[in-house]
Amino acid sequence: MRKYIITLAIITITTAAIFGQENKEDKYEQMRALQVAFVTEKLSLTPAESQKFWPIQNAYKDKERALKDKFRQGSNESELSDKEALVLLENRLSIEEEMLALKREYIEDLKPILTPKRVVKLFSIEHEFKRKMLKGLRDKRKK
Repeated sequence: MRKYIITLAIITITTAAIFGQENKEDKYEQMRALQVAFVTEKLSLTPAESQKFWPIQNAYKDKERALKDKFRQGSNESELSDKEALVLLENRLSIEEEMLALKREYIEDLKPILTPKRVVKLFSIEHEFKRKMLKGLRDKRKK
């Protein structure tokens, strides 16, 4: 329990520090460093597992981020014609299919390193990390 409280406190404090800075890329890199520490601890990765896991994880996250950026791009939605909106919808569906294919590939790449149970746990850990980061942001805004 103490370890959990310390981890939560570190994430909350660091989240406030990260999002108080200006450079978006620096914020992202610092958030990723926090995520590495959080996932490594919660997943109890051995040094050998970490050495194999993190290059795969980092490559996946970079590709995922590029696809998410691509998804967000587009015309001003309020000014689209119906024809343009259909094209945008098809493009977004295509990107979502790419994201699903990427996730399937990622899971396959993890199978030699982590058991299926630990892969499932990884996704839960990542979700927990996002929740804590968002909570830290909300708490900071309330102050």
